[in-house]
Amino acid sequence: MSLVEVLVAMTILLVMCVSVMGVVVRSVRSTFEGRDFTKGTTNGRTATGQYFGAAFNSDRLRIEAGTESTATAQWVTYAPGAPDPGQWIATGGEPGARWARVSRVRQFGLAGLLDAEPGKVSLDDPLEATTPVGYVHLKEVTVETQGLRASMMLGTPKRLVLHSIRAY
Repeated sequence: MSLVEVLVAMTILLVMCVSVMGVVVRSVRSTFEGRDFTKGTTNGRTATGQYFGAAFNSDRLRIEAGTESTATAQWVTYAPGAPDPGQWIATGGEPGARWARVSRVRQFGLAGLLDAEPGKVSLDDPLEATTPVGYVHLKEVTVETQGLRASMMLGTPKRLVLHSIRAY
C-alpha cells in the first residue's frame, strides 16, 4: 500500500466523518428542542390543571381589580442532590431560572360571546372585577411558558401559550 492510497483513504474517511457529524449535531439539537417543548407543555398543563381544580369563585380564579388577574412565576432549579430539584417561585429575574410562566384570568358573561364567523366563537368585553358573581358565566385562563435557556447552539428556547375556558 502506497502513501497516495493511504492519503486517499484518509480523505474519504474524513469526508464521511464530517457528513455524519452534521447529522449528529442536528439530532442533538432536535432532542433538546423536543425536551424543551415537552417541559414547556408540561409546565403549562400543570398550571392549567391547578386553575381547573379550583372552585369557580376561588381565590385562584378571582380578579381583584380591572378585567384580568395576572400571576408570574419562574422555575428555579437547584444543585444536584438537593432534596427539591426545583420549584416555581413568584418572583422575577431569579438567577438560575429555567422557565418563566405567566398566567392570566379573565371573566365573561354570556354577552361576551361573539360569533365572529359561522361555527367560530370568540370572547369579547371581559367583565370588571366589581361585576356581581351572578353575571359571570365563563373564566378564560391563559398560561404562557417561556424557556430561559440562552444556548442557541442547542436550539431556541420554546414559548408556548395554552388557552382554556372554565364555565360556571
